[in-house]
Amino acid sequence: MKETHKRNWAVASKKLICLLIISAVEWYQLDISCTLTRQLHTIEAECIFLNICIIMIFNLVVFLLVNRLWLTVMISEVLWAGVAVTNFYVIQYHGMPFTITELKNFRTALHVLKSYDLTIGKTPIKILVVCGLVIVYCLWQRKKEEIRKRSIKGIALPCVGILICVIYILIGFYSPTPIKPGKTIGWSWEEAYGKYGYVTCFLEDLYYKNSAVNKPEHYTLEHVEEILTSYFKTVDRRVIVCMVGDHCPSFAGEIASTDLSLEEKALRLRETPFYIWSNYSIEKCDKLGSVGMIYVAPLLLWLADVPLSGYYQYLIDLKEQVPIITSYGKYFNSDRDCFSVGDGTYGKLVNEYFQIEYSNIVKAVEDTTFYE
Repeated sequence: MKETHKRNWAVASKKLICLLIISAVEWYQLDISCTLTRQLHTIEAECIFLNICIIMIFNLVVFLLVNRLWLTVMISEVLWAGVAVTNFYVIQYHGMPFTITELKNFRTALHVLKSYDLTIGKTPIKILVVCGLVIVYCLWQRKKEEIRKRSIKGIALPCVGILICVIYILIGFYSPTPIKPGKTIGWSWEEAYGKYGYVTCFLEDLYYKNSAVNKPEHYTLEHVEEILTSYFKTVDRRVIVCMVGDHCPSFAGEIASTDLSLEEKALRLRETPFYIWSNYSIEKCDKLGSVGMIYVAPLLLWLADVPLSGYYQYLIDLKEQVPIITSYGKYFNSDRDCFSVGDGTYGKLVNEYFQIEYSNIVKAVEDTTFYE
């Protein structure tokens, strides 16, 4: 009897170790899908284990549901390998990692992808080769794995594994000195993903973007413009109205020129016209050119001849040399030449902007008159 118990514990322990190994493999697949440079890849062992624990919980739950190791590993590997490959291509053609937002914009993403020629790179091949080997192993193990009835001990060990993972995750996220702070994704997603891993950053994005704004019934932009212009035309004071969209329409990918470079196409597929209306003549509106989102607020005040703070005047001057600073690590000069942040003729100006912007956000400067 004791020998039987020992054998059962040994079998359960081996299955747990197998799930831990496959969780580590899946972390690796997700990690390489981010295609980060060595300089940005600064993740430490404790954070690697935090990512593995999150994947491990999923795998253990699946195992408890299906009660077959080979099936659990196959389901898990196909899912996470699929996410890894998707993440690779989303980064290549969207400039940002795959998040839950991509699922919300699935139809738009399909329209955009039609304008690209998908190429198979080394990273997806690595991920798919590993996935193929795991599937072959699972099919081989299918014939060898004994079908056992569920037992208390067979359920207890996976539950203990889940509990250990949950405790480590809670410590990792919510301790006084967390392994993964709550908000880490800033201007450069590469730094956060390189330091904390894909899975933890995916959860961060999910946490901070889990609310959606519902569109009112019978909404049209034309109707909103009509309401605003009709109202402000009768107002006995100077009024400026600005409207700007947050993304390009879904059909943009279908009409984007195939002659554009990858950098120009990436910009065009994020570019939207903005609308400025006033109930009086503004001569300075004639030659605004391309405008990054960071400049919209100071630009409106400048057009209205409102006295600017030192910070807003700094942005107006910066716009003349670097009119477009994107959230995906690229910027464009006045000739629309593309550079990576930190490179190019204007790299110093962009880095100075990041320094000043950060000081503004965290209120690091005691004398705040420059920002007021």
